[in-house]
Parts: sequence; structure tokens; C-alpha cells
Amino acid sequence: MKGKSLGLRFLALAALLVLAALALTTKPLKKGMDLEGGHSLIFKVDTSNVSDARGTINAVIETLKKRIDPQGVMNLEWRPVGDDRIEVRMPVGSPVARQAQLEFVNALDALAEQNLTPAFIRQVANAPADQREAMIAQRVDADSPRAGLLREIASLQGTIEQERARIAEPLAALRAEMRALEEAVPVDPEALAARQTEIDRLTETLDRLMPQYRQKVNDLRATNLQTSRVMAVLRLYDPPK
Repeated sequence: MKGKSLGLRFLALAALLVLAALALTTKPLKKGMDLEGGHSLIFKVDTSNVSDARGTINAVIETLKKRIDPQGVMNLEWRPVGDDRIEVRMPVGSPVARQAQLEFVNALDALAEQNLTPAFIRQVANAPADQREAMIAQRVDADSPRAGLLREIASLQGTIEQERARIAEPLAALRAEMRALEEAVPVDPEALAARQTEIDRLTETLDRLMPQYRQKVNDLRATNLQTSRVMAVLRLYDPPK
């Protein structure tokens, strides 16, 4: 009788082992952070002036959850440690999640590479006219608004350079006269004011062109992709109820 009972026990144990093995093949055990990896942060909370330290810790955890992960999609683990600390654990993502993240980052980088840097804008603006269109076509659609802005910037740059060349000699002469008047004893304020008026009149066109040039450059750079703004748009947010 005892042998029969022992045999039944072994049979039941074998059945349990088979079921456990089948369960592991269909739904593998979830590894903890010590095996799978991840991140753990511990924060200290000042509970010296509260009567219910544990209640305060739990309230802080709930507040942080609503602020950081309102929809619970970040797979964060929150737990109190003692009466004055909070541990936030973030297990490493699954291989599928890590691959998706890598593909997303690569796609974002590819978009960011299409941004027009100040150095490229200067190169286009200073390039010979017969090379400019080829440079523009390498980076942007030739019929796009960005291409139009690049052409406007290049045109303004050419006008500015011509104006600088036109006023260079008389401007240098006026400034030399200004220096001589400033060093003279006694100083003649009226003569200085007259020279300054001439300088202002001479540089009037240049002073008008430069803000236009800077504004066009700013307008063009505003079309660049800002990865931080993309991340902000994509970030899920559930307004507090």
C-alpha cells in the first residue's frame, strides 16, 4: 500500500514538473533587474517635521507618478525604502523595445542631418553664383521655401559686400579724421558731430541691410528640426483629472 502511495506521489510530482516546463516554454519567467539589468535611483525625503513618515512617502510617490509617468507606460517601479527614502527602478527594455528605440533614434538623426547649419548658410551665401544652385540642390528641394530663403540670403550677402566695398575708402577717411579730432587740443565738438553725421549717412544702407540679413537667416534656421521639440510632441501626457 505504501509503495502504491509513493508511486502516486512520484507520478503527481512528475506531472507538476511537466506542467511547469510547459508553462516556462509558453510564458518564460520575467527576469529581475539583478539578472536583466536596469537602473535604480534612491531619493531621500525630509520627513523630520511630519508625524506620518510612511504616509508622506506614499503621497510623494503618488505625486511623482502623476508628474513623471501619468499613464504608467514607462514600466517604472516605485517603492518606499524605510521611512525617508524612495527607490525608483526602471528595468531594461525588451530586445524588441531596444531595437525599436534604436530605429527611432536613427530615424531622428537622419532627419536632423537635413538641418541647415550656420556654416552651410555662409558657404552658400559666399559661393560663386554658378556654384550656388548645385550646393542648394544637394541639401534641399530646389523649389522649396528653404531654397528660396537661401537664395534671398545669398542675394543680400552680395548686396552687403558691394555696399561695404563702396563705402570702405570714404569711411576709413572719415574715421581717421574722427581720431585726429578726438586727439586735438582743444577738442572741437561740432566738428566731431559733423563727422559722425557723415559716417551715419554713409553707413545708412548697410545698417538697414544687416537686420534684414539676420532675419532671413533666423527664418531659415527656424525650419530646422529640433529633436527636443519632436520628443516633447511625442511624449504622452495625461492631464490630471
